[in-house]
Amino acid sequence: MVLEPEVRFRAQHAISTYVPANTEDAQARRIAQARFDRVVNLLGLAQGPLNPPPLVQIVAVTPVPRGTKVGEPIDIQPNPTVRVNFHGFVINPMSDVSESRFVELDRLERSEPHVATLVRLWGIAEQANRTRFKEADNDSCLVNYCRVIEQVVITMNPKMPELSAEQLEPVVSKLALGLQDSRKTLSQRARGIERATRTLQELRFQGNRRRLIKSLGTLDAARDLREGALLVWDLRSSRAGHPSPVSITEAQVVAARWTACLLLMRFFDWRWGYLRSDR
Repeated sequence: MVLEPEVRFRAQHAISTYVPANTEDAQARRIAQARFDRVVNLLGLAQGPLNPPPLVQIVAVTPVPRGTKVGEPIDIQPNPTVRVNFHGFVINPMSDVSESRFVELDRLERSEPHVATLVRLWGIAEQANRTRFKEADNDSCLVNYCRVIEQVVITMNPKMPELSAEQLEPVVSKLALGLQDSRKTLSQRARGIERATRTLQELRFQGNRRRLIKSLGTLDAARDLREGALLVWDLRSSRAGHPSPVSITEAQVVAARWTACLLLMRFFDWRWGYLRSDR
């Protein structure tokens, strides 16, 4: 057997931010990490979410000497935190297209709260995907990618539709009769409230599913994307995110990420007014 020599590659880019001088080091790291995570999320989306994004590691919290001007070097003593990247990624200069996307994403994220939430949820889903090792992690990961899909729908249709009187009337009437029945025990009445709550949740789920279908139609999504989004949505309802979840498989998590990626790309193309056919 001939073993190839081990090849190591390391590249490093710097990013910095300022926090108030009276901030404790631990709090300064938290503030900086939140800001850097935002940049990484935007970079990942600008360069194409199908590719793993870079991760940022805070190596030092350093006081800035009084009078230091922007661009001047600062003596920094590294003191790394533990942030690990489980994916490789290619470091190249940002293309003109990626740069313009990054600038526009930054503007949208700052000005539109729903887009800011969408970017944040994508970052959470990607971080969960990088750190999943066991069956329960698969479950959590699928839930996170489904939240990205849900947020696309909310961003496109911010107003949550109310249940109609025709939908509410039979549920409320049946509950009222049960609560007024003196022959029923308190435990039986409580179970009636629980049943009514589950019925209302199911009605809202069906309504949200219809909103998803409507959003996919607005985006002129290809058949594979439509079917994939609805499958992730239904898995989230039937199997994931429950106290004792039925196993979510590796393939289902991969499919959920792929679907969320394509939907994000489709959404931003729609948002910027230049939809193109799915690749």
